[in-house]
Amino acid sequence: MKRSLFILFDFLFWVSLLHGQSLVLDTLVVPLRFSQIPISVAIDSLRDERECDDLFLLDDGEITRFLFIPIDHKILGDCPVVEGIAHAFEWNASDSAKRVGLGLKHLDFSQEKHFLFYHRYHLYACMRVYSPETWMPLSEWIYDCHKSRWVKGISLRDRYKSLFHDFVVQLGNDLNAFHWPMSQNPHFRQTPWVQFLAYGEWTMISNGWMLDGSVDFLFPEIHSSFLRSSGVIRYRNERQLESIAWAIFSDSFFHRIYSQWVFRIQAQGFLGINRWKDIQKRSHTLYDIPIVDCSLASGLHFQPKIWRGPIFGCGIRGDVSYVYSLNFRLLSGFYIHLGWQL
Repeated sequence: MKRSLFILFDFLFWVSLLHGQSLVLDTLVVPLRFSQIPISVAIDSLRDERECDDLFLLDDGEITRFLFIPIDHKILGDCPVVEGIAHAFEWNASDSAKRVGLGLKHLDFSQEKHFLFYHRYHLYACMRVYSPETWMPLSEWIYDCHKSRWVKGISLRDRYKSLFHDFVVQLGNDLNAFHWPMSQNPHFRQTPWVQFLAYGEWTMISNGWMLDGSVDFLFPEIHSSFLRSSGVIRYRNERQLESIAWAIFSDSFFHRIYSQWVFRIQAQGFLGINRWKDIQKRSHTLYDIPIVDCSLASGLHFQPKIWRGPIFGCGIRGDVSYVYSLNFRLLSGFYIHLGWQL
């Protein structure tokens, strides 16, 4: 009997191990064939200049199966990515002088999960335009194709295909709108497809002040309205206590008013710990250690598109916090935002 149980457990172990090995890599193949888009420029050459060895690769990452099993996840095209882009265009040969070279510098898919807003699916891409004769860079185009919601039942394959098609359509529009004749640019400066952003935000409230800090790497925003989520640490200094808190969520909605100015609405939630200043005069319990904090702010910020340099802004903030001894408190204040974007 014991021998039979041992054989059974041994069999189940090896079956589960082999099954686990089969889940190490999860691959999804996306068709990259679309109806051809007429363009007025001939593409002499289209190169894949991404830093990856797989020309079929659209996206890779890690997903979780059965709640806790990590699986490598790959999204591949049914043909090389640049081949799918090239086959999407039909050249109108009415003007043979319009010729160009293209290089795909970056392609990335991502899903943004916002606490208060929709989940958004993005395709980020960077396409460099070259002179076909000398292969000198002429321009660089940044793309951010996104969708906020999908019709229920749309498969993951169709989501990737839809975003890729939107990217190809926008690329075709840019090729048709490109100014001719082209001129070489020896002082061409590469547009960053990922930007470093660090900022501090100081808020003056009635009984003290708060300081928020954040460091992040973000894709350049090119739309008039966009959402951002970031990790934030908040230090609070009041007459009775000081605290350090970490953001449970920090979502910001931006709307561009002018080319250099944006209006921001920000919603945040924090969980942190307190340090009481009157500990020698008054006893506190363990219930006084945590602090729960939520805030809502709006203001005007200087933040041009694809900008490298200082950013700043100011506005008003409403803050609701809960500490056991102090109960709920509603405070309001004025904030100043200072940061740097590279």
